[in-house]
Amino acid sequence: MGPLILIAALLAVEAPQFQVDSIGGTTVAGTLVRLDAQQVVVHDSSGDHALKLSEVRFVGAVENQATNSSAGSVLSDKSTANASKSKPPEPPTVVVETVDGGRLFGFGYEVTKGTARLKLVGGDSIAVPTKSIHRVEFISASKPVVWPELPKDAAGDLIILQKKDAVDLAEGIVGDITADTVRFSLEGDVIPVKRTRVVGLVYFHSGQAASPSHALAIVENKAGWKVNATQVDLAAGHLSVVTTFGVTLDWPLEAVRSIDFSPSRMVYVSDLPLNSAEWTPLLDFGKQIDAISQFYKPRFDRALDGGKLSIDSKTYRKGVAIAARTVLEYKIAGLGRQFRATAGIDDSVHATGGVQLTIEGDGKNLYSGKISGRGAPVDLNLDVSGVKRLRIVADFGGGADVGDYLDLGDARIVK
Repeated sequence: MGPLILIAALLAVEAPQFQVDSIGGTTVAGTLVRLDAQQVVVHDSSGDHALKLSEVRFVGAVENQATNSSAGSVLSDKSTANASKSKPPEPPTVVVETVDGGRLFGFGYEVTKGTARLKLVGGDSIAVPTKSIHRVEFISASKPVVWPELPKDAAGDLIILQKKDAVDLAEGIVGDITADTVRFSLEGDVIPVKRTRVVGLVYFHSGQAASPSHALAIVENKAGWKVNATQVDLAAGHLSVVTTFGVTLDWPLEAVRSIDFSPSRMVYVSDLPLNSAEWTPLLDFGKQIDAISQFYKPRFDRALDGGKLSIDSKTYRKGVAIAARTVLEYKIAGLGRQFRATAGIDDSVHATGGVQLTIEGDGKNLYSGKISGRGAPVDLNLDVSGVKRLRIVADFGGGADVGDYLDLGDARIVK
């Protein structure tokens, strides 16, 4: 039994660890053992934790999985030794951006009859219809190339060319592409352009681009790829990802950085355009000092001091940070039914901070209360069904005007 227990312990250390965040704010972390159309299951030292897939908003790899166990230390040493002997990965020579914002990194971009083929970083080869591709960038090993400004009124495909020490572009129709030639139609004439001269391509679709299927999640791997997926499934340590352009990708779990379900579940407030924002200083000197007003302006996905959003020792990937005497207003008509957030004083000033927080929907009070750094954070879950304008007001919470820095961690409108 001893050797079996040791093997199990080593496997547990090797298994990539993930943190799963739910819409309701629950967080679990451990080994990802199941992910399918029904649920996500995470295993930790206390057992299995299952969440309905419809309640999951984000799955992220836990980085720097250091362990104090002797088995973990030995494993880490071996991994480091193997890494030092392994050949560094070959840098990609092409970046493909799809019409729905996905990114693919690879080699050997070729096109035949409207279908592009390339070998991805990692070894897989895929075929993508060009009607699903927005732009292609060919990466030079010698020096980076700055693209010229692209015309906003283009009515055809664009080809970006290297001409001696300059970069130029032409508008026409991009046809088949081989390792040596790009067939480019310009005013009816087909011109075979040397592939080595081509810096990049932009496909013009004139409303005829493939309509991507409704994305379930945005999946990103550690090589920098990002694709919109209609389906994700975990099996035998690999994640199967069906993209919105119809290609199925297979990634080892340790290569996955994140699976973001939030776009299909919610809208983060920090991603919304501001309708208005105003900060009023305590003392009116007639003319605000610009440096002060810049410091006290709202921050998105970071704290007022530029660091991570942190409330009660918990960091937040998304959220809004505002100082006292700030008013924010958003247009949220049709975005969702609930406003959710964790409201608290940022950890950098929690001992002294305090604000009076008021949230209004179309002029109606939805929440009003004092948020104190000495007290527990407040989990907000407000009904915003039918609300067109959301107003967030932070005022002084009493006491000294010191550290009144409010964080709204994971502020979001849930659909």
